[in-house]
Amino acid sequence: MTKSEKREIRRDYIIVLLFVLASGCTLWASTIRPAGAFLLLLAAGLTNSRIYRKNRGGNNSVYYIYWIAAMCMINLIAIQSPYKDNSMMGYIVSLSGAYLIISRFEFHYFVRLLTNVVFYITLFGIPIYILGTLEYIPVMRLNTFDSQSYSYILWYTIGWPNFFYRYSGIWHEPGACQIVLNTILWLNFDKIRRWQLDKNEKYKIFVILLGVILTESTGGYLVLMAFIAAVALTSKIKGQYKALITICLFVIALTAIVIIFTNPVIQAKLFVSTNESESKATRLMDIYALWDMTLDSPMFGQGIGTNEFWEMSKRYGNTTCSSGILTYLASLGFPWLIVTAYFCYKNIKRLKLGMATYFLLASIVMMQMNEKFIEYPITSIFIFRFYSYNNYRRLWKYQLLQFVSIRRKR
Repeated sequence: MTKSEKREIRRDYIIVLLFVLASGCTLWASTIRPAGAFLLLLAAGLTNSRIYRKNRGGNNSVYYIYWIAAMCMINLIAIQSPYKDNSMMGYIVSLSGAYLIISRFEFHYFVRLLTNVVFYITLFGIPIYILGTLEYIPVMRLNTFDSQSYSYILWYTIGWPNFFYRYSGIWHEPGACQIVLNTILWLNFDKIRRWQLDKNEKYKIFVILLGVILTESTGGYLVLMAFIAAVALTSKIKGQYKALITICLFVIALTAIVIIFTNPVIQAKLFVSTNESESKATRLMDIYALWDMTLDSPMFGQGIGTNEFWEMSKRYGNTTCSSGILTYLASLGFPWLIVTAYFCYKNIKRLKLGMATYFLLASIVMMQMNEKFIEYPITSIFIFRFYSYNNYRRLWKYQLLQFVSIRRKR
């Protein structure tokens, strides 16, 4: 591998790392503020766009950004309410940065880079989470710009401030962490169902699966079950591996089911009444309130971060905006939902997953119903179109060159 190729790979890794950090990393957002994280993402996107300028053109998923910007302008005119914060601008900047990165990369090459970045975050994060929870490592306190207090070790969040006793990685809570990890699983879905994974890839997928299980997130387990069902129903595995993979999937599913019915946190969310579970009561209250806010203005919404939105939230009882889909539905109305669903479905179809397409769409809904994660670039992977979905040459070229380099050293 030449020096220029090594520099190119390192540069691409930095861009993808910024992509991940801008997707809700607690310490990153607290250090440079969400606005800074999104602006840095946009700068990375502009740099990436210039580097891969030959990959420009023909990508009509950019119209999604135009649609969102137009909706925000129409919304501003319709409700005539000033903005209380910079949420709307942050959303558009985040979408723009994500588009400039996603639209210039080949899908398989990007997924390989993203999988490696999230794998190493998880690989180092799991032992830190275990040792931190057991109080073998000193825990630090972080007070964020929005007055939220977190317990963390290095870049890893382990409580706010009381310990979660669940793995949350570098994100603000386990529910956010499972969105990123489950997204990685779905991006590798076709390779997994065909079992076209090399030894290193199998190890990485195992670590990410372990991360999902350790989050002990109800939504995360439901998405994982949908993923396993999709793999089992659309599997392309033949021969001796088919029985082994089926057994492994069964064990993972059984483990998730056992945890669901024995874990007190999940029990509280599923089976305990709202009077006994504060978390469940808050989430349900948010869902009902955001739905009522949507019905109050179904065509234009209440605006993203406007005074009107927060006044209506206070009136109906929305306190935490815990549902991403309903928050943006209440903000921009049903036109936003229709346009987003259209672009999402259109670009997921390019993955050629067959029946699993509908499992993935259901998984996206489940992931976004319990977390406000839509504005982060990791969600834009399913909205924007990659430069190419079938060009393996770049990915395999680097693999081959690396293999040859190792052989020469030996």
